[in-house]
Formats: sequence, structure tokens, C-alpha cells
Amino acid sequence: MHRYVSGALLLRKQRPLPFNVLSLSPGLKSFHMSGPQPDSVFPEQIVVEYCELITRENLLDENTNQVRNDYGNGGDMAVDYNQVGWFEIPVSDMKRAIDFYEHVFGVTLDEHEMGELKMAWFPMKEDEIGAPGSLVKGEGCVPSDKGTLVYFSSADIEDACRKAVEKGGSVLQEKTSIGEYGFTAMLLDTEGNTLGLHSRT
Repeated sequence: MHRYVSGALLLRKQRPLPFNVLSLSPGLKSFHMSGPQPDSVFPEQIVVEYCELITRENLLDENTNQVRNDYGNGGDMAVDYNQVGWFEIPVSDMKRAIDFYEHVFGVTLDEHEMGELKMAWFPMKEDEIGAPGSLVKGEGCVPSDKGTLVYFSSADIEDACRKAVEKGGSVLQEKTSIGEYGFTAMLLDTEGNTLGLHSRT
């Protein structure tokens, strides 16, 4: 199973497709998409969910069997949701990374395997603010202190910074005011990823 399926599986049906479906196969057993891995075949559970969405939103052109490409991609639809629906943090040592993130944020991660991809999902709550996400280990999952930066909400930034150091991480930026928007800090996790912290107080 391709790694991008993991995020697609958890997106709510009301949100736009994370890629553009090109066509549906007979019996709705698979579909083909454009995106990072064209012509990837997805499992039936994913297919059924998106087929339901495609049908409900009337996205399929029955004459061409093609899905409209304006859904969630800058068409006329109003955007009434946060654009980020899923994040993945690459790790080298899954056990070490789970230990770090569970200690820093006081949560329990849920381990899964999807094909050759190992994952540890952060806790998720339906209809709450924020995006769900996961630690990921597998081919192409390379930790980095450059590029995309994920900010975690924190009730106590100073405590999170202390706990990060306890588990082998480091503090790149101490708690810093950003005015009316609250406070931030920057950490380096055990895998070499930079992550942000944010709080209102």
C-alpha cells in the first residue's frame, strides 16, 4: 500500500480529495489517480469511501467516467475548513521517536503497519480543531531539520521543552511571544526533525 493512503484513509468525507481521481474501475474495486504516484491501486475500503463522496457530490461524468478536477482544487466551491488534513513526521527509529513524542506531549500513539510502512498515529478527535497525523518509518521517509514545519499545540511550552531535553531532543528556540497570537518555541526531536510548539498563554 502506498504511504499516501494513510492520510487519505483518515480524511473526513466532507473534505476534498487529497488527489484527483482519474477513473473508476468496474465494480469499484480500485481507482487510478494523478498525484505523487500515478496509477497507484488503492484498497477497497478507501475506494468505497471516495466512491460514496464522488456519488454524493455528483463529481463523476457518466459519459466519460472521469471525475471532475475542480473539486477542492480552486474551483467555485467555498472553502469552509482548514486546508491541512493530515501530517506525517519521518523517523529513523520508531521506538525512540514514540518514546520522545509520548513523553513530550503526554499522549499515547497508536502503532500500525501499512504494507512496508510503519506508523504511529497521534490521538484524533472527530470535529475538533487541528489536523491528525502520524510518525512514519519506511522508504523515502527521511528526517530533516529543513522544509515543512509542524506546530504542535501545547498547554505548557516550558514543560514540553524540558521534557524534550529529558528524552534526547534539544531546544532550538525558547518560549517566545508572537504578540496577540500567543507564544511559540522550536525543538529538535530525537530523529533530527524540527518541530514547533504553540500556545495561547
